Amino acid sequence: MLSVAKLPSATGEAQVQAIYNALNEWDIADKVIGMSFDTTSANTGTDKGACVLSKEKLEKKLFFYFACHHHITELIIGKVFHISLRISSSSPEVPLLKRFQEYWEFINRDKRQQA
Repeated sequence: MLSVAKLPSATGEAQVQAIYNALNEWDIADKVIGMSFDTTSANTGTDKGACVLSKEKLEKKLFFYFACHHHITELIIGKVFHISLRISSSSPEVPLLKRFQEYWEFINRDKRQQA
């Protein structure tokens, strides 16, 4: 981690400017070959996402993107919920799981069975 910048907004442009400033402050902008990120649209957007804008701002021809595995798994599980249970949510609190969490203490875990 090179910097923790306060951003004026959560846009890709604001993120890229902060990244660019930090890289130049550390004098390593010419050494960057990629970036790791979560999968929000501010990062992954095809036009104004921080990944695309970083590549342009740093004038890189070859640039690697490393999406966070946690966020990739989150997207896959979200799709499974949507298809199999017809549950769609952009919230981290899925109502079905919230209810399950609330009743967890009452579940007899010694008498479990495979479904």
